[in-house]
Amino acid sequence: MKWFIGLLLITAALVAWLYVDRDARQRWLAGTPLAPAETTVYKWRDADGEWQISDKPPAAGIDYERLQYHHDSNAMPLAPTRDD
Repeated sequence: MKWFIGLLLITAALVAWLYVDRDARQRWLAGTPLAPAETTVYKWRDADGEWQISDKPPAAGIDYERLQYHHDSNAMPLAPTRDD
């Protein structure tokens, strides 16, 4: 019975650590069906100066920014603050 309680405590500690440490969680879950989903998009300005966003990079020679979104992250922007 003592070995079961010890195993339970070790498992609980591991789960708590993975819950708190996001980087460790991503390393442990990478390549498994439990890995958090991630989306990569590309952002650039076209010849008219308009912003373009796509899941594919633009043609060669066009500067672009690669953005990654994690589906388990909060996507809400921070509220504006007042400078007193």
